[in-house]
Amino acid sequence: MQLSAIPNNHPLSFPLALFALGCCVSLFPGSIKRIAIAEPLEKHRSRSRRNTRHRISILRGLHQNAYSLLLYALWTLVNTFLYSAAAVVLDTIATIVVFRRLDLRLIVIAPAVLGIIVGKAIEFRRLLNQLDKYDQSTEALESELNRLDAPDSLSEVLG
Repeated sequence: MQLSAIPNNHPLSFPLALFALGCCVSLFPGSIKRIAIAEPLEKHRSRSRRNTRHRISILRGLHQNAYSLLLYALWTLVNTFLYSAAAVVLDTIATIVVFRRLDLRLIVIAPAVLGIIVGKAIEFRRLLNQLDKYDQSTEALESELNRLDAPDSLSEVLG
């Protein structure tokens, strides 16, 4: 019997693997909590702060500025077409690599392109709604930013 065949055929291999995993979890609970909970939470909080600040700056830049709003709308439209074109090119390349030929029936890019277009439209509609209710939107975003900037009790999570 080869050594590589033992884990597949031995009846105790799965329980032993679970036992080893349990030992690791019980020996290093603080490190596991920090790696699995605290660091992802801090990365998420940092990304949320950055996105909220960016959203506030966009709203302030576009508020009562028709020229900037027009440029932003055109920029969003151009980006949507560029992302859609990139998706079509990548799908065509993937089809050629996988199937070794270019067959238009194999290219199933329409859902991805539709998703890109609809996603950009929803994002732009959200921006227009926030511009329509500028005072409430900026107030809500600033309170969200204050909540994200406030120190919270990650030490309770790490316990």
